[in-house]
Amino acid sequence: MFTRGALGVQTLETLGDPHSQYANMLCDPTEDPQALGATLIDGLQQNGNVDIALIRALPASSGLGGLLSQRSAIDAEANEAAILDLSQYVSSEAYTASLGKTQKRNRNRRRNHLARHGELLFEVLWPGDVDYRSYLSVCLEMKRRWLSETGRYSAGFALEGYEDFLARLEGNAEDLAGACLSVLKCGDRVVALELGFIRNRHYYAYIGGFDWDLGSHSPGKVQMDMTVCWLIDNGIVAYDLLGNAADYKQSWTNRTVPLVAHTIPFSLRGRIYAALWVRGLRPLAKRFYNRLPEAWRRLMVAGQTFGGLLIYV
Repeated sequence: MFTRGALGVQTLETLGDPHSQYANMLCDPTEDPQALGATLIDGLQQNGNVDIALIRALPASSGLGGLLSQRSAIDAEANEAAILDLSQYVSSEAYTASLGKTQKRNRNRRRNHLARHGELLFEVLWPGDVDYRSYLSVCLEMKRRWLSETGRYSAGFALEGYEDFLARLEGNAEDLAGACLSVLKCGDRVVALELGFIRNRHYYAYIGGFDWDLGSHSPGKVQMDMTVCWLIDNGIVAYDLLGNAADYKQSWTNRTVPLVAHTIPFSLRGRIYAALWVRGLRPLAKRFYNRLPEAWRRLMVAGQTFGGLLIYV
């Protein structure tokens, strides 16, 4: 899709960015993906309407990742996805039994502390269920508060119509495919939710939210544990926490997939933009921003100054 970067730079970016999380190529299964990929890249390089193509969060092991590694520069946004392989567990009981003593103790402690506020109730809702839309709104509101409290910024949440877009996505309980919403309650109080997507028995954890006022009891982690057990018992083979490494993701997963980012400049302005901003100043600025105290980040995000600049450019 065509977008406009800093100083009027015309860019070509992955369709769906920043929502899509992963970049890749969809290919007719009757065609040769290697040949089509080469045709795609050649066509991009001959395009005279844009200055640069930016392809972020591309699985390095994918066919397109292999082709691009030979044809374009890799910028400074190397990343990795964290995934819990569920195929090795025949049941949720087997998964729980595989945990170490410390993990079991911590998870039991969280559940017990949270249960003091009411009986723990867990369910998975699908589009079309009566409460799906209202609980989705609660999930997004919880996520917005987390962003605000921690001084973080989300380009996706800033876009108009984001909630309506998510609410219109399809999901089917019978096929175990599409959008679904994990809901954890303490009695009548919703304490944690997670919006995810299932495709080919692979689950993508897209947005999670929890009751900030109960944060000391880790309701989000309790919900994640229950979601993983539900996935295993329903034959799902992967719990994918997507990119952007974090300590909590590493503690929940057992496999990583390297993600890379590529730049394909078409013009002199595109080459300058790639060298100075995409692979230079932008990653440096983001690292600086992420190391700031939360109070400072909150001020910057509230003013939509430095934080907004990093996200949108």
